[in-house]
This record gives sequence, C-alpha cells and structure tokens, in this order.
Amino acid sequence: MHTTSARADERIEFANTLRGIAALLVLISHYFGVFWLNNPVASELAGAPAISALQVPGFIRRMDISPLNWGAIGVSLFFLISGFVIPFSFDRYAVRGFLVGRVLRIYPTYFVGFAVSIVSLVSATQYFGVPFPYALKQVLLHIPGLRELVGPPSIDGIVWTLEVEIKFYLICALIAPWLRRGSLLVFLVPAAIFAIALATVPILSHLLPSTRLYGMVVAVMVTGQYIVYMFIGVALHFAFRRVHGEMLMATIAASLFFAMTFLWTYGVTPNVTGFAWSYGFSCIVFVASMILAHHFQRNMVTGFLADISYPLYVSHPVLGYAMLRISVGEGLPPWICVTVTTAAAIALAYAIHVLVERPSQLIGRKLASASSQSRPERSVRIEAHAS
Repeated sequence: MHTTSARADERIEFANTLRGIAALLVLISHYFGVFWLNNPVASELAGAPAISALQVPGFIRRMDISPLNWGAIGVSLFFLISGFVIPFSFDRYAVRGFLVGRVLRIYPTYFVGFAVSIVSLVSATQYFGVPFPYALKQVLLHIPGLRELVGPPSIDGIVWTLEVEIKFYLICALIAPWLRRGSLLVFLVPAAIFAIALATVPILSHLLPSTRLYGMVVAVMVTGQYIVYMFIGVALHFAFRRVHGEMLMATIAASLFFAMTFLWTYGVTPNVTGFAWSYGFSCIVFVASMILAHHFQRNMVTGFLADISYPLYVSHPVLGYAMLRISVGEGLPPWICVTVTTAAAIALAYAIHVLVERPSQLIGRKLASASSQSRPERSVRIEAHAS
C-alpha cells in the first residue's frame, strides 16, 4: 500500500462519479417510470389532468422488471455520498465557513431549479385551462428548511430530500470536533435520533392527523430514519481514511442500516419498507466503489454527469412531467416524448450549472475560506491500495 495526501476539498472521484449516476437514476425513475406507471401522481405534480387509460409503451414495461426502485437508489446514493464527503469539509473549514459554503452550495441553484418548476406549472395549467394549484404564499414559503415548518406542500416533489440534507449539515456542524478527531462519539447521534424517532410512534395514536403537531411528529419520525441512514456514509468515511478498523465500521454501518429499516417497518411509512432493498443495494454499490476507488478516473461522461447532478436533480421533475404530459397529449410517439424531454432537462441543467451553480460555489468557497482563516490547515492522510 502507499499513502497519499489529500486536501479537505479534494474530490473523491468514485463518490463524484456516483453522484452523477444517482441524478441520472432519479431522472430515469421519473421520466421512464412514474409518468407512465403512476400518471395521476405525475400529472398532479405538473398541474395537469391525468391521462385516462394511458398506454404504457413496451420499452417502459421492459424496464420495470426489477424489484429495485431506481429513484430510491439514486436518492439513497445521494444520502450516502453526503455522509461520506461532508466530514472532509471540517479538515479545512471552521464550522462557520462550512455553513456559509453549504448555504451557497444549496440555495442559489435550488431557487433557480424551483423557478423552472413554477414556470413549468404555469405553462401546463395555462395549456390545459386549469387553475394554478398553489397560492402565492405557498410558492414564496417553499424554501428548504422553512417550508416544513410553515406548512406549504412539496411543490416540486424533491424538496424533502434537501430538508433532510440540511438537518444533517446542522448536526455535523454541532459535532464538528468529533468528526475532525474521528471520534466514535459521532455515532451516539444516530443512536439518539433512532431512540427519539421510535419514541414518537406511540405519541401519534393520541393526536389527530389533521393537526400541525401530528405533522411535526411525523416529520421527526420520517426525517430521523434518513439521517440515521446518512451516518452509514460517515462510518464508511472513517473506514476509507483508516481512522478505525474496517470490521468495526462495517458493524456500525450494518447496525445503522438495521435501525433505519426498523424505523421504516415500525413507523408511520410502512408503505416504503420495500425501498429497503433499494437502499441496501445502494450500500453494496457504494462499498464496492469505495474498495475500487483507485480505478475511478474522471472522464468526459462521468465528469459531465457529476457537474450537472445537483441542477438536474432540482429542476427536472415538474419540467419533465409537464413536457411529457403535453407531448403525449398531442399524440407524439412515446420514445420521442421521452427523448426530447430528457435532452431538454439535461441541457437546462448544464445551463444552470454554468450560469448559477459554478459561480455560487466559487463564491461559497472563498467566503468559507475567509470565515475559516483562524483555523490552522492540516493535511488529511488517506491510504489507498496501490494500482
């Protein structure tokens, strides 16, 4: 084996590659799956009437033979990647710098992607001659981290994942000293979250589902299970950096996965328990990629997908459902509808990456570094198998 130095902001290429694949899987799940196999849901998100007796094309049916859910695999990979890479940030940035960087990483690109969703909704509702389904207040309060506190519904269908991520970032900021030291105390956090989420279940039986308190308790339960899962990424981070033994980290990761699936089974969302297979598959893919990390090299395709992964994720659902609903309604062949919609979503994501995401990331890094100047920099030692 050999040892290499890595800065805290260095790209771990296997994780970068998986990020691009994850975004593509979510898009495929929505455009090649949900729209055709669950059209009422997709049409509702696009603000359009559902297609009655929709004919599912053969190539879509042939794709729907796996027991795995491609969208769930994509989302779970995003969660694992965050758990894995976020601890690297604290090797260079102070907590304040980390939070500044995260704000500029998340919000500017999200707001543009959400604007795309609103424009798509307006266009679809005008095309079909139906009312716009949301009040202005609901649109203005649709801000990750605020929305779930004040009550607007999820307009774009994906904001809930960002809200989970934001909570994870805040937790990591609070335990930053433990993350820097690679302390096992880190895993007291998911243990506590598991206990709290589990304790909320009996409370629900005493609350009316229509009350705000009921919704808040459900949010604690649902969010908790995903944050527990994200700490699997932290355990794999410690294993990757040889901070702790691989068997110990594997045991902790397996325990966290069991805790998450137990919350799914025992909690308020038993209908998604089947997603556990997809989340488990993601763990296998991630670990295999981590073991083979030295084989991953950036190329034109994987680099492009990784670059546009976040803008693609936040802008594609409503845009795609609206385009598909209109084009299918006009009688265009399904393969043309899907091809044109996918190409449009990817092209738009690239434009958002160049015009919004890249500049905001650059500003975020500069401000994060300026906010962390008092923190002495140190190298991170990473061991990897020699190729």
